[in-house]
Amino acid sequence: MEMVFLQSSPNHAGYQSQGKLIRNLRLLLYGGVTWVFLSLASQVMHIAAGYTSITFTWMSPHDHVAKGVLLFLMLVGFVALDMVYLCVVISYCVQCSLLVYYMRGLKERVLERTLSLEETIKKIGQFETYLQELNNKMSNAVSLVLFNFITMAVLGLVSLMDRKENEYFSALTFVSVSFALILWMTMWMVPIIQACMVSGACNTIRKLGHDVRVRPFGFTDTAANNLDSFIMFTATLNMRAKLFRIPIRASYVMFLVITVCLLLLLAFQLGTIEVWL
Repeated sequence: MEMVFLQSSPNHAGYQSQGKLIRNLRLLLYGGVTWVFLSLASQVMHIAAGYTSITFTWMSPHDHVAKGVLLFLMLVGFVALDMVYLCVVISYCVQCSLLVYYMRGLKERVLERTLSLEETIKKIGQFETYLQELNNKMSNAVSLVLFNFITMAVLGLVSLMDRKENEYFSALTFVSVSFALILWMTMWMVPIIQACMVSGACNTIRKLGHDVRVRPFGFTDTAANNLDSFIMFTATLNMRAKLFRIPIRASYVMFLVITVCLLLLLAFQLGTIEVWL
């Protein structure tokens, strides 16, 4: 974070602007807090819809006050769990945003000729170290959270589609399950999008050597051998954000989404999946 803020300035625009960076980080924080409150509202609706059917096994009390206390403690536990999810996901997204700003700001500085090619190579090496830490440490924790989200989303989708499961659902139960499904999928998509943005920033660095080489007026005092070496260095970079130990790219994600949608459409047409409607 310190490196990104030192690279940026309040007087610059684009990816060197401190104001734009602060606004985006605040947006992530506000969005995460909003998600926690919406998740709490979904849990409250679910409890209100199935109050009479909720049991606590051997702790199930007959007194409404005692049951209310247990339900309150359950809500507190859900909020604590959501806060853990939020901390893991937001920490990952913040790191991804900082890496994107770092690399795109670095590209702007190189094209503006405010940074030498030697310093650029050193900073790219530092970026590789940061990206390796992101892929090795934070990526594992986020992958576990994403697996949990997608599991809950699949279970919620199945409960909405299965007639045997939703035969006795009330309208409020349908609303709460659908609302929770949207929240899980939203929180699942955010780290994927951030990882795609990091991979996109890495791809721009690979093309940076060609951008430098086609600007002869900006690097007239630089030897041709140095320019060619810089092109070879950037062209051989292989940096990608990873989730589940898999390199993430926007094209891969779009292909996966389209494939899943086509398979679902085919399953609906063949009658393999039946919707309660």
